[in-house]
Amino acid sequence: MNQTFKALVVRISDDKNYTRSIEQYRVDDLPKGEVLIRVHYSSLNYKDGLSCIGDRG
Repeated sequence: MNQTFKALVVRISDDKNYTRSIEQYRVDDLPKGEVLIRVHYSSLNYKDGLSCIGDRG
C-alpha cells in the first residue's frame, strides 16, 4: 500500500520545549494489525490542544 496520511506530531526537547508539526507518513509505516479509518473531517479538542503545549492536565 503506497497511501499517505498527515499526522500532528508533538515532540519535547531535552530542555522541555514542545514543538508541533504536521508530518506526512506512509500507511506502510504503521504497526501490523492496526485498523485504518477513513476520516474526511477532524478537530482537536480542548484537552488535546493543551497537551500540545505541555499541559498534561
